[in-house]
Amino acid sequence: MRRVSSLASTAFLASATATDALQQQLLLFRSSIAGTTDASVSMVRDVWSTAYATDCPTGPAATKQSTWHRVATVSERQAVTSSLSDATDKARLLSVTSPHSSDWLHALPLSGCSLRLDDRAIHIAVGLRLGANICEPHQCLCGASVDARGLHSLSCRGGNGRSARHHNMNDLVWRAMAKADIPALKEPSSLLRTVF
Repeated sequence: MRRVSSLASTAFLASATATDALQQQLLLFRSSIAGTTDASVSMVRDVWSTAYATDCPTGPAATKQSTWHRVATVSERQAVTSSLSDATDKARLLSVTSPHSSDWLHALPLSGCSLRLDDRAIHIAVGLRLGANICEPHQCLCGASVDARGLHSLSCRGGNGRSARHHNMNDLVWRAMAKADIPALKEPSSLLRTVF
């Protein structure tokens, strides 16, 4: 609810600032009184400035909602980050808010390129992003215990198909480079001592 209210105030303040000159012209035409200000705008500005402990934007930038909302977003992100006590939750929040973290949502679902995700894969991807429980706690084949979040599968050395997916991805990139007439070589085998 707090996020919605911050959007409402930033939208109101950006609109009020952008239309201030027009409002003054209308008030001057209607009542012949120049310089009249809307008390609600002043009140919301004061509340916004107090809530985020900063001065209100001025000039042309103040007419854009993104300018107002950027301050609110940074403040709320800091509040959420500081409220998290679990290192896993902090890492998840930082990863999902990093640039390009949701670019996978824009990939075309092409089956020929293995880019089509089935319902189960979408369920797992969204569950991992939200930190939801995606499986029942159990013992992994490698001997480690898996909690309900299922994060162990992201780092398990005994993961099924991990090497095959790695080689498929290398092959996909190599074929794309060849199609674009960009010289490319696949990584040689046994380049690293550790095999995944």
